[in-house]
Amino acid sequence: MPDTTLHEHGPVAVLTIDRAAERNALSRGLLDEIAAAARALAERADIRAVVLAGRPEVFSAGADLKERGPAMATATGIDLWREVRQGTAAFDALAALPQPSIAAISGFALGGGLELALACDLRVASPTARLGLPEAKIGMLPAAGGTQRLPRLVGPSRAAALMFTGDVLTAEEALRIGLVDEVAEDWLGAALTLAERIAANSPLAVQLIKQSMAVGSEASLASGLRAEAGALGLLATAEDRHEGLAAFLEKRAPQWQGR
Repeated sequence: MPDTTLHEHGPVAVLTIDRAAERNALSRGLLDEIAAAARALAERADIRAVVLAGRPEVFSAGADLKERGPAMATATGIDLWREVRQGTAAFDALAALPQPSIAAISGFALGGGLELALACDLRVASPTARLGLPEAKIGMLPAAGGTQRLPRLVGPSRAAALMFTGDVLTAEEALRIGLVDEVAEDWLGAALTLAERIAANSPLAVQLIKQSMAVGSEASLASGLRAEAGALGLLATAEDRHEGLAAFLEKRAPQWQGR
């Protein structure tokens, strides 16, 4: 049986993790499924936003230590390097999606579970959500992007405190520091609504905004501004740019073609 399900709501795809008995722990098989799904969605011009969801009681409790723990206990440095390289493919595939992605979080999002959410562009949480990177408590470190993506999101001091202590935050605490963008009782509905609002806009514009932000986060301001100008130049030649302006002047909804 697969550990994920994919449902489409018009231009929005919802990828749901479903390993209930294992608290959505990240097995090799599950990570392979997420990576494959993300790569397939990246090729879909008709999909304009992606929601990654867990179960109501748990988004993901982190790495599947029952599966991977015994081998990790005796692993060499090279073994761990290979394990991380294989395991992070899913996180990298999520982060590389051209479409905006939203993590819909309810219950625990710990360790690799939180790192999955960090690989998404936005995060919506239920009031029951509990988020943390507790790897230091078992002599490990967040090795699926946590030490890199968390500081970029919440700032180095807050990220350091969270990872040094291994503390678990409530949804409201996570909202206060910018780790999540919204807290809602209907967490999945809120994530879908946000995705639909994104999908209503020009897919080319949204994807080039995402690309420009990604380039800018790794570059100087001057280089980022050049990337932004280049993205604008691409949009200037697109049919959707002319459609957007025409729809605005004619006071109607635009009909985006994605070209």
